[in-house]
Amino acid sequence: MVFHFDKDETLNHETLIPFDKPQKLRTLYLHHHDDQYYHYGKLEISAGFVSPLQGLRVLQLRCLGMRKVPNCIGYQLQQLRYLDLSENPFRALPNSICRSYNLQALRLGGCRCFRKWPRDVTKLVSLRHLELRKCERIQYMPRGLRQLSSLQTLEYFVVVAAGERKKAAAAGIGELHGLNHELRGKLVIRRLGEVRDAIDAEEANLNDKSELQSLELNWESHSGRGRCLEDEKRRIRVLENLQPHPNLKELVIKYYVGIEMPLWTLSSSLLPHLTELKLWRCYNLKCLPLIGEFPCLKNLQLDSLKSVESICNKVVEMMGNNNGGGEGKPLVLFPSLEKLDLINMPNLERWTISVEAATMTGLTEEEEKHEGEEESVAAAAEEEEAQNNNLHLLSSSFPRLTHLTFSFCNKLTTVPILSVGGINHLTSLQTLRIDGPENILASLLDCPAPATLERLNISDCPNLVRFSDCFIEHLKSLSELRVSGCEKLTSLPEGIRHLIKLKLLRIIDCSALTTLPVGLGILSSLEKLEIWGCSNLSSLPEGIQHLTALKKLEIQTCPGLKTLPEGLGSLSSLEELGIQDCSNLSSLPEGIQHLTALKKLEIEICPGLKTLPEGLGSLSSLEKLTIWGCSNLSSLREGIQHLTALNTLKIISCPGLKTLPEGLGSLSSLEELWIDDCSNLSSLPEGIQHLTALKMLLIEDCSNLSSLPIGIQQLESRGVLGISNCPKLSWRHFLRSLPKRLS
Repeated sequence: MVFHFDKDETLNHETLIPFDKPQKLRTLYLHHHDDQYYHYGKLEISAGFVSPLQGLRVLQLRCLGMRKVPNCIGYQLQQLRYLDLSENPFRALPNSICRSYNLQALRLGGCRCFRKWPRDVTKLVSLRHLELRKCERIQYMPRGLRQLSSLQTLEYFVVVAAGERKKAAAAGIGELHGLNHELRGKLVIRRLGEVRDAIDAEEANLNDKSELQSLELNWESHSGRGRCLEDEKRRIRVLENLQPHPNLKELVIKYYVGIEMPLWTLSSSLLPHLTELKLWRCYNLKCLPLIGEFPCLKNLQLDSLKSVESICNKVVEMMGNNNGGGEGKPLVLFPSLEKLDLINMPNLERWTISVEAATMTGLTEEEEKHEGEEESVAAAAEEEEAQNNNLHLLSSSFPRLTHLTFSFCNKLTTVPILSVGGINHLTSLQTLRIDGPENILASLLDCPAPATLERLNISDCPNLVRFSDCFIEHLKSLSELRVSGCEKLTSLPEGIRHLIKLKLLRIIDCSALTTLPVGLGILSSLEKLEIWGCSNLSSLPEGIQHLTALKKLEIQTCPGLKTLPEGLGSLSSLEELGIQDCSNLSSLPEGIQHLTALKKLEIEICPGLKTLPEGLGSLSSLEKLTIWGCSNLSSLREGIQHLTALNTLKIISCPGLKTLPEGLGSLSSLEELWIDDCSNLSSLPEGIQHLTALKMLLIEDCSNLSSLPIGIQQLESRGVLGISNCPKLSWRHFLRSLPKRLS
């Protein structure tokens, strides 16, 4: 049963009167109509409400603003199997909850204030699922957690320093030992910097948790203090002893403070089923020796590894044996990888590959060991020379890569993804993002990009002057092109005309850009064109009139722009037009009257604009009109009265306006009228009385407004009137003008 309520109340026995035989209820969901009830709700549940519900098996109390969990739930609902308390602001669970001995699932996800466990939580011996997602204020886990041997879902474990455990009755990381075979799904272990002894980490026995699919190891809040060799060895041993079972699919390591990482974290043979690997903010890490082909890895993200200087892939190719056997199977590097992100690695210089051609010798184990000892010295001496050697042994690399990001890796020059022909061999690539590494960008832009590319983002490349037509002219599938922060970019390639499926073109902060390519008008699929911060852009191409699919045009902070092409009026699909901070724009084209699909028009910070087009009133679909910061605008056109679809009108910071057109009163659909900072406006039109749909009228900072129209009393719609900082408007006149139904 779902019980809805819509106000703060106390649920008691009377609440259940309308329900027949509540004692037979097995499932009850309490639901508030407002999802924001979490923030301000004050629901209380009395024992009288719970007492008749002793047969309940499932109780959901999600997002009810409960600041205290009632004791009666534990005392009276002994048969409860499932209890959902998620998204509530309580700080603690009452100890009585531990009397629900049959409870199998306890959901506390999103209880951001929760911090105190009940004393006898270990008595919940039937508990299988404990959801703790987004419970960031938990500072410890309860001692005796290992006794919950049926637990399958834990999600979250917080480590406490050994000296603090007794005081807080907290569990050490070794408590995870007792949860070996049942624990599954995802586990996040936080504050691992508090583990001082590698033996404690080993006791957690993560290697035996074969059902665990996702593991996050987090050193957050640990300062990394202690730089001696012994501290560094301890950090590596702690992480080494946290090695998970080979069945693990997702591994995330955050804030690790060591300089090196143990073998298991970076070897595909030890985690053969790994599909996702994320290393995040491991600031002290120096080198990443990736070992193996990583056959199942789909997502590799290296983020904010600020000390890493190199990544080296070491791969061994088995070439057959000395008895005449054939070659091994084709060697493919990262055969399943779909997403690769290298983000904020300012010292990364190279990513190299070392392919070793090994022979299956047929020797005994003892013979192989002896032979290996003899060759180890020679192998070490040749290691540097072997980098990026024997690449001919690779059948292919990254064959399934769809998303590639290089972001703020400004020293990076060598990447295995880049061949002599750029990235054209990445035949599955759909998204390419390059932020900052101009050495990489230079290698890319003179070669054709993969024809499969759908999204291209180039940003923060201040020395980029141009990129060639050949890079983009074959991108028949490209739907989004973003170029930003390229301060020396003087032009976009004419090859842009070949992007027949392009839907979004965004150009931001390219201050040297003076014109846009003529071929822009051929982009028949373009729906959004956004140009921001191009200070030297002097004009838009006339061909823009052919963009018949364009729905949104936004031009912002382009002071070099003085006029807009008359062909703008041919954009038959245009729904949004925004012109902001174009200080030298003197007029809008009269052709704007033909934009019959236009729903939103914003004209902001255009001090050179003195008038609006006469045909403005022909915009029959216009719903929102904003005029802001047009200091020299002297009047609004009378034609505004024909905007019968207009529901929002904002006139802000237009000191040149002395009056508003009388036709304002003909806006039959107008619901919101904002008039703000119009210092020379002395009155409002009498026709305002006819705005029968008006719900909000805000008048602020109009220092010369001395009267309101008497007709304002004729407004029949219920609404809101806000007036502030209008010193010449007398209170007597204000009260006399106030409509009876306006509140």
